[in-house]
Amino acid sequence: MAELFRPISPDKQTLGQAPTNRDNLKDLFTLEVLSYFYKKNIFRPLLRTRDIPEGNKSAVFEVSGKAAKGVLFRPGDTLDKKGVPHARKIINIDGLVVASDWIFKLDDWLAHWDVRNEHAQALGVQLAEAVDRNLFASVLKAAATNKALVKNPDGTEKTLSGKVINMPDTSGIVKVSDIDSKDDVILFFEAVRKARTTFRKMNVYDQELYLAISPSMYEKLFNYLDLISADYKGSGSIAEGELPRLFGFNIVESNVFYEGEGDDNDLGELDTDTGPEYKTATIGEDWSGDGGINHKVTVKGGGLLAVAFTRDAAAMVNLKDIYVEEDYDIKEKATYITADLAAGFDSFRPECAIAIMGKGGSLVLPS
Repeated sequence: MAELFRPISPDKQTLGQAPTNRDNLKDLFTLEVLSYFYKKNIFRPLLRTRDIPEGNKSAVFEVSGKAAKGVLFRPGDTLDKKGVPHARKIINIDGLVVASDWIFKLDDWLAHWDVRNEHAQALGVQLAEAVDRNLFASVLKAAATNKALVKNPDGTEKTLSGKVINMPDTSGIVKVSDIDSKDDVILFFEAVRKARTTFRKMNVYDQELYLAISPSMYEKLFNYLDLISADYKGSGSIAEGELPRLFGFNIVESNVFYEGEGDDNDLGELDTDTGPEYKTATIGEDWSGDGGINHKVTVKGGGLLAVAFTRDAAAMVNLKDIYVEEDYDIKEKATYITADLAAGFDSFRPECAIAIMGKGGSLVLPS
């Protein structure tokens, strides 16, 4: 067996030292993986999450809508028997999120014992990024959905508008790299402000507001920090390299967001409908073949510039906790290590997510 979990090799133990307890060391390694998983998660702590016990496969998320309008009551009047509209959504376990590692025996022998921490960090980061990808896709699914989860007080279905905010056709802004002037940044700010107003109109104002952007957009905005601070009363720090807030939104910078920017990266295929300047990009993964659902959302026709959301935009359930296993392969002289997490994801309240896109951009859900 590999010595990955063994901080002190048995042949180097000092006199009087108790023998190494391998089970305890494996538990310690699992805790280290879990620590990095929580540390590197970006979207998970900002959205709804639920831990479910072993033997269960789903969790129920409840949400209440807006009550009927208050009235002036006079003697002889009769109140309408209308309660607060209510809805629930069941989110099932999609399957296993798995991070894996492979350690050659000689590498393990030559390495110092603290290599364990390096491998724990790598596994924790792998799991965190996989979870974030699917949570971000769920937020996009909420942004692409125009029907509210909760009905109106009169029982009719509530249709949502303004869920995708596009840059003006005259702006020339299709993707992040097209933002290259103060005027372009101001146009983006106007879109962010419009997202805030749309949230207010949909009665989404009692939760923290978040604005997810890619690292390249973050850099764009940081180049205009003087504009943010002087003209828009935003907050930011050159010393810390941070853009904490803008129009009431907490800035969330994420690498998994970067998948949707078309030809600013190497992902996706050329979109023949809009010409060669933009590539479509698919975010999320299809779990339907394993008993889950298809989380893929396609960014089409224009780059994804930002996503405004609140805690109720999406939800995640996970079964048990991270489970670590190892298996030594004598033929390859190596140890395989996996860290598993049973999880499920989905959008929750569509009115809690708004996409800001380049001109002509849209979000396409799987059929």
